[in-house]
Amino acid sequence: CVNFCAWAYDEGILDSDAATEIVNSLGVDTFSAKGVLAMSEVEPGVYAAIPSGAWPNATYYRMSIYNDNGLAKPTNYANILAGAKALHNPPDKYGAIVPTDVASGFMNQWMETFSIANGLHPVKSDGSINFDKNKTIEVLETYKALVEMSPEGIHHWKNGRDFYASDIVPLTFWASYLLDDIAGTRDNVPIMVNDDPKTLALAQDTDVIVGMAGPSNPDGGTWVEVHNFGVTVDANTDDAKAFIEYVMNEEYVTWLGMAPEGSFPIRPGPNAGSKIFIEEWGNLPIGVDRKVPINQIYSQEIIESLINGLSVGTRWGAAEGQLPVAAKLVNSGLMNRLMMEYINGDRTAEETVNMLNSEASKL
Repeated sequence: CVNFCAWAYDEGILDSDAATEIVNSLGVDTFSAKGVLAMSEVEPGVYAAIPSGAWPNATYYRMSIYNDNGLAKPTNYANILAGAKALHNPPDKYGAIVPTDVASGFMNQWMETFSIANGLHPVKSDGSINFDKNKTIEVLETYKALVEMSPEGIHHWKNGRDFYASDIVPLTFWASYLLDDIAGTRDNVPIMVNDDPKTLALAQDTDVIVGMAGPSNPDGGTWVEVHNFGVTVDANTDDAKAFIEYVMNEEYVTWLGMAPEGSFPIRPGPNAGSKIFIEEWGNLPIGVDRKVPINQIYSQEIIESLINGLSVGTRWGAAEGQLPVAAKLVNSGLMNRLMMEYINGDRTAEETVNMLNSEASKL
């Protein structure tokens, strides 16, 4: 993963010369997700590892419900809030659902996702941490509004999935692993939009947006996890190079097929301009108790949008070369805790920003 890759390089475990040779052999111009590739770049043109696939966080919403109500696609904070407010009608229907379980890694991911979307990158290149006041307040206020339009209770990953599958919320925020769960492929996740718990109707009425924009960052962004091949300093470099290039070329789609919903192709094809890997990825079956090809559930437009969305994927500390510091910040759960204390009325948004910076300085 991204954080482990950075740590292993810093500890002298990974051979960047070998990784760079492999990336150049595959062709830098064949990696469409430049931001994903950049997360492995430790110096200009030098790579610690070879990205093999990625999965992003995404916004899922019911197209028919939004269209029937004349609502804009929830691509940014303003549209997300407007749609949730228009559709919020408790106790039968709620406008959205966001994670509120402060102890969960799921909430960690979404705190970072909403922050990245608004251009909030608190980890600086010198390893210090500073939460920008205005950007952080925008994140706090937006998330609070979404919590207030969510079903009551403490929510983690399972709630975000099940409330959407149960037709209680038309908008949820989840990883790409939700793609098959809402397609009636799991017996323990019945789909409740009609009389058939195995129906594809919910998934086929769902648009999936990778990337979200905040008021301070109109270009948007999202959280992304990257899978990497690493070559250790004591490895047989020739064998490692041969294996990785084989997997990333002839057997790339087979490799991604182990879990397609969690392994998006970051190389569209073996040559610049080719999209053969994207096309073949769309043919891969997803599901648990039943399997259905991706392109029989989601349109080609959505499939390409999913993969193209990786271009705005990043992580705190990635561009700054400080992923280990970012990992410490995220794993502390500091933003989760202070976010919920703010929502519960313990302090104002401005006071919360001050406390974030004060507490982060102690990490």
